[in-house]
Amino acid sequence: MKASRASVVVAVLALVAAATADDRSDRSKLIRPLYPYGVFPGLLSKPNVKAELKVTSAQEPAIEASLKKWRDGFVHEVEHGKPIDFYAIEQKNFDGMMDLLGKSLDAQQMKRLKQLILQSAGMELFEHQEIRDALHLNDGQVANLKKVHGQLLHEISGGGKGKYSKEEVKKLFGALMKGVPEKVRAALNEDQRQKLQELIGDQFSFQ
Repeated sequence: MKASRASVVVAVLALVAAATADDRSDRSKLIRPLYPYGVFPGLLSKPNVKAELKVTSAQEPAIEASLKKWRDGFVHEVEHGKPIDFYAIEQKNFDGMMDLLGKSLDAQQMKRLKQLILQSAGMELFEHQEIRDALHLNDGQVANLKKVHGQLLHEISGGGKGKYSKEEVKKLFGALMKGVPEKVRAALNEDQRQKLQELIGDQFSFQ
């Protein structure tokens, strides 16, 4: 096995172990903001994302100005004498950026942008309480979704050894890290699948 492919497979195996292990994760994850810092430059700088959002040339300057504001930050002061709440700052930055983008992007563009942001969280989406509440998911159901996802990862690692080329492994691995695969969605009931579809929309290829 070549070193480059070995590194990909090692990464996959590590994620398989994490996905299939007992859920010992810090429950504080459930109160983290859904939107990680850096998500906007990561998405809005990609040509395929702009094409998906149907960004026009007239909208480009406003998006660039919004990204500059995002890098500068929307929160510049914290209350003296109190611990810094990084999650609250992260949320305020996100809300400020969405408000700013909403002045130049239309409602449909904003809806799809939020769907892509949620997809970018991958399976971590189900670690957030607001998603669990929206889909009426309990811990056991989340564990089952992770199990299905872990099996998919296993198929492209040790379980599928020699079945896929290096490029196929990279492509499949990338697809499993973003969004919610169809086989995972199939583990939800009909109402949950419909609600998830409303939240994250059709699967987008981030590659």
